[in-house]
Amino acid sequence: MNTKSLSLTLTALCIGAFSLNSLAKPERGEHPNFPSQEAVEACANLLEEDNCNFKGRRNEALVGVCILLNEGDELLVCKPYSAPERPSARY
Repeated sequence: MNTKSLSLTLTALCIGAFSLNSLAKPERGEHPNFPSQEAVEACANLLEEDNCNFKGRRNEALVGVCILLNEGDELLVCKPYSAPERPSARY
């Protein structure tokens, strides 16, 4: 394999690897539509509809209520009272 072919092959592999990485599901808290880890931890020892509080992404104090993220889900997250309603989520 000559140098030009090797270079093109390596370039194609790198592009493919970056493309696959961009398709990976983001971790909780890394995407603006996922609750932050702090919001999850705020309800770790609470029940649904309990009051909760945590520090927001901008280090602001947030107060809210523990909710199930989605119907049938067992994950409780703290939904700040100031958060807008989302029709796609169960609150």
